[in-house]
Amino acid sequence: MDERGIGQLIRLANAPGALLARMAALATVPFLVVAFFAMRNRETTFSWILFGVACVFAAAVAFFAWRRARLAALVDEAELRVAGQSTGAGELTRPEQESIENRVTGHLNRLQEFDEERRLRRDTWLPRVEATQRALVRAAGGVEKAPYLRDDLRVTLIALGLTVAAIPVGSLGTFLALLHLLG
Repeated sequence: MDERGIGQLIRLANAPGALLARMAALATVPFLVVAFFAMRNRETTFSWILFGVACVFAAAVAFFAWRRARLAALVDEAELRVAGQSTGAGELTRPEQESIENRVTGHLNRLQEFDEERRLRRDTWLPRVEATQRALVRAAGGVEKAPYLRDDLRVTLIALGLTVAAIPVGSLGTFLALLHLLG
């Protein structure tokens, strides 16, 4: 797997990520607005809790949307850089022509290095995710060739989880804040 393959995988997840961010925003923004008005109307502990939860989820959705857009821009930039190195026939230029055996051996060696790096676990939070990201960076040839792997994937995954949770939480929270505002 090279930097183009990893970029294509990220591009594949781009459209569902954009849809998820929009759906979560549609659920979170009304929750934030209604919770704000409920807090202004009747200052109770419950209204402050609703507003705090709305703020946390709105921040998570905004962060995920920003991180997703940044990731898409970095993938586009990397693809333009790789496309600039291609010949008129659409094949990447190589300083020397390699035989098929050498190319297959090189790919197998990189796959083995990827697996070795992935198996190395450090004493950190979400160690498997961190190990997989290190392995992807190594397989891509470093962050210079794949700048979209520079950001910490663990933070993005936590933002993704909160964004997924923001849809039901935002819907329920809007309902509860409306009840508190009217009641």
